[in-house]
Amino acid sequence: MSDIWRLIRLTAPRKGWMLAGLGLATLTLLANFGLLALSGWFLAATAIAGLAGFAAQNAFNFFTPSAMVRFFATLRVASRYAERLVTHEATFRLLADLRVWFYTRLEPLAPPPCRASAARICWGASSPISTR
Repeated sequence: MSDIWRLIRLTAPRKGWMLAGLGLATLTLLANFGLLALSGWFLAATAIAGLAGFAAQNAFNFFTPSAMVRFFATLRVASRYAERLVTHEATFRLLADLRVWFYTRLEPLAPPPCRASAARICWGASSPISTR
């Protein structure tokens, strides 16, 4: 449980991005539920209309429920894509913050010649990062 709280504290500077991702994930979930409920009702209603006879078949409206199925399917795809974009952006920004934090604490531990940007002294003259 302490790891979860640590992760939540770590993501606090990017709270807006994380909440936007959570909102889009919730929208995706609601679109899934809507699609499941509507398509289940639509299949059952068309089966009942088909069994009821010719008059019920002609009176049944196929177009509005089928348009709603397409709406929920498109909403599900679009919100899932947007959620992935937003949460990946939040994750990459968090990783950038962690890199800066890590290297600002690592840099004082380097030997003095390296801190003075004398890479050829630290790495040797044949190193690929040599300053020749």
